[in-house]
Amino acid sequence: MNAPAHRIEIPTVIGTATEIGRLIGRIRVGSDLYAVFQPPMAVARHAPAVWNGSRKRVDDAMSFSDGHANTVAMAKAGSKVAQFALDHELYIPSLDESDLQYRLFKPGTRENFCWARSGINMNADPQLEPYTPDFPKQTELADYRTGGAEAFEERLHWTSTQYRPNDVYAWAQYFGDGDQLNCLKGYELPFVLVRRELIR
Repeated sequence: MNAPAHRIEIPTVIGTATEIGRLIGRIRVGSDLYAVFQPPMAVARHAPAVWNGSRKRVDDAMSFSDGHANTVAMAKAGSKVAQFALDHELYIPSLDESDLQYRLFKPGTRENFCWARSGINMNADPQLEPYTPDFPKQTELADYRTGGAEAFEERLHWTSTQYRPNDVYAWAQYFGDGDQLNCLKGYELPFVLVRRELIR
């Protein structure tokens, strides 16, 4: 079986801008390796909304690495945001993909949150160590710094990862200090969508 044709030549340097977005990192999903890209905010940013409008468990949205599969499951469970993402060939990042967003695009200068799971990314390639108080630093990309046209808001953003211990929660990433925590699905939080390309 032939590998799928790529829309672009996949760069090797994190942060490289391409016609489909900026490379934010590589993520493993089972035996597959993907390059994950951040499209411009005009395409990727979605206004604050609830996670999926239901407190029921979404069993197939449990992955820490496969945001695409999570998004498909969310759409089947009634998420309008998830369906919007898929209609535009995008998806809601998983928790570990959202960590890649934070590492590259940290907008501000706050000290990083260094407790619990925050910053542990076993699905990234290569695997990534927990945050330290001063790493990651504020992004070097001027447009992504607070106040820039491409900057993340310094607030919680939804990921597509259901919180396994309790059906009424899903994981979110805080773009002020990197804290990863569970939030009630009924909260209205922004989404910043991504896309990916299979490497192998």
